[in-house]
Amino acid sequence: MSEARQTTDAQSQNWILELRARLGSERQERPAQEGVALFIGLFVEEGQLWLPFVEDLAEHLADEDPGGTHLALPAAEIDAGADPWSGAARAAVDALGVDPAAVLRIGRLAPHWPDPALGLETAFYPCVTAIPPPHPPRLPLGEGTALVRLPLLTLASPDRAERREIQIEGRRVEVDIVHAGGHTLWGPTVAVLDDLMARFGLGN
Repeated sequence: MSEARQTTDAQSQNWILELRARLGSERQERPAQEGVALFIGLFVEEGQLWLPFVEDLAEHLADEDPGGTHLALPAAEIDAGADPWSGAARAAVDALGVDPAAVLRIGRLAPHWPDPALGLETAFYPCVTAIPPPHPPRLPLGEGTALVRLPLLTLASPDRAERREIQIEGRRVEVDIVHAGGHTLWGPTVAVLDDLMARFGLGN
């Protein structure tokens, strides 16, 4: 193994151990009712941490921001009492084509309960992992795939963060929206990423 490769591996191990320590003991919460597991797959490239996202079919945002691409974390529904890691594994395969047996579990963030006004009645269970090489490919949206990757620092320093009122099911609702790297993230995705970045000492 080359010295450069050894240095890279050591750096990767350092951030994984640091984040695992900041997440604390493995969370044991399981949904009392149906929930949603989120797959947060961190990987190192070009000397920084990246995250893969999928396109979010948020028509209420598309109506007000038709030129933007709306992104969300890979997600899978889980039954009451199910282990959120099982849902995260399905999201890794279905959305990213990542073998869940190859990823390293780092830990879980606290469950996120969205504002009921958003029309979302289930909790989100974020599962944080490290994806080893080869990483999810850099593929443009709209060409047979809905996968895009963003550096974590881009999300920590977005082009614009705002609180916007949008219409959902005939109601006007205020949501947090972040514009980063030419894409838009909103609502639960923003809240979960804020929690993740806080573990790194980052924030919007």
